Amino acid sequence: MSLVFALDRTRQKDDFSKKGETAERYGVTGYPTYILIDRSGKIAFRSDDPAIFPSFQATVKELGFEASKITEEQASRVIERFLDMTLEKAVRLQ
Repeated sequence: MSLVFALDRTRQKDDFSKKGETAERYGVTGYPTYILIDRSGKIAFRSDDPAIFPSFQATVKELGFEASKITEEQASRVIERFLDMTLEKAVRLQ
């Protein structure tokens, strides 16, 4: 599997505005926003989708962490695991 990252070239390094062709095309409302687009061009995952919250909470529990006391390192592990599972799911659907 290969991944392509899209950035708006017109944005400067410190520009956190929501301007830009990529941001407008995919309705980005904040940064960082992760969007996984499947081979058919459909959005398979958006990090700002509220519907992912229960799955994200399940990943916290699966790894044995307590959400109210999670450390930065634990949060990184949760995000990594959650994104891995999301990518695996999207690839299986192809």
